[in-house]
Amino acid sequence: MTPARYAKTTRYRVWQAIRVMRRFRTNDVLALGGMRPKSVRNYVAFLKRVGILRSLSDGYTMLVRDLGPRAPIERPDGRSFQDPNEHAPSIAVHRVRLLNAQRQGCINCTRSACGDCPKTKEDRHG
Repeated sequence: MTPARYAKTTRYRVWQAIRVMRRFRTNDVLALGGMRPKSVRNYVAFLKRVGILRSLSDGYTMLVRDLGPRAPIERPDGRSFQDPNEHAPSIAVHRVRLLNAQRQGCINCTRSACGDCPKTKEDRHG
């Protein structure tokens, strides 16, 4: 879960609103309240600059790269970002590990042959 101190930042609240709306106008995010307009506009402009958001012809902005629950962090050069989700294990990674373990032997857990589970592939198929 996200620490409380992180959840209170404008960047985090803007990022969560963008992830929920997917297609939005800056005023839609500002309508949520509690954020300075200049901060929101600067963060949205940064996300466009690094290719996470794209401007649409109808005046809306669209999320094109959803990096995860934690907001991207601008690096000092202003043209790149740090992804705080990079080192956090995702659900997809856990699912792949589970499937690999199941292929290797254990059906009920992520260990390849734990001995605690009632069936292994050999017992099931043979």
